Amino acid sequence: YLLAPGLVLTARHVVGQAKAASVRLLTPDEDGLPGGVGAWQDARVAWTGASRDLALLVPQAGAATFREVATPVAIARLDGREPVRVDALGFPRALQTPTHSDTLHLQAMVDPWSAVRSDVLLLDVRTARPAEDDGWKGLSGAAVFGGDRLVGVVEAVPLRLDDSTLRATPAHVLFADTDARALLQAAGIGDTQQMIDASYVERLPPGGHWGGLRERYARAVVTQ
Repeated sequence: YLLAPGLVLTARHVVGQAKAASVRLLTPDEDGLPGGVGAWQDARVAWTGASRDLALLVPQAGAATFREVATPVAIARLDGREPVRVDALGFPRALQTPTHSDTLHLQAMVDPWSAVRSDVLLLDVRTARPAEDDGWKGLSGAAVFGGDRLVGVVEAVPLRLDDSTLRATPAHVLFADTDARALLQAAGIGDTQQMIDASYVERLPPGGHWGGLRERYARAVVTQ
């Protein structure tokens, strides 16, 4: 996901031990929906979480920003006791064809009472989903939004839970790491420590809030 013109967020296990990567961004069509795929761009793995499945990529030295204009995203933390509706958009293997990959927009509920000690988000998917766990592969690194705020990054399909469940790393933990926080701040993303709950999300239209995100949604396809 393109956080800002020169900063991409993904999962750590997507880049592995690589120091460099190639990324390409989805370009919006006339309606603002993810349309064509842009050209490959050289990126550098600027930061990976030591204990969190997160990674930040920046353009290689001397390269232009990934996109000239992209409004910096707002990061928030889920709060409250009621389940919160969240959204994510990614490229699961289940939707791959011989010629291209395709997007899956999922809507899920996060119960604040689940996985409290692990400090992860368990996503109970309520929309279309792959029939088998293997079909989820490729969705890793997808940004998870609570309304119009980034709240997590898809991490994995938890073992011993059914195929309607995904796990995500909370995005706010980026600010707990000195290096990651510096990269975010340099990109114009401030640590507001905003807390959002179910009432905040429900005030927004179930699908309409994607309107402001479509133009800058840029799921990065990362290769080693």
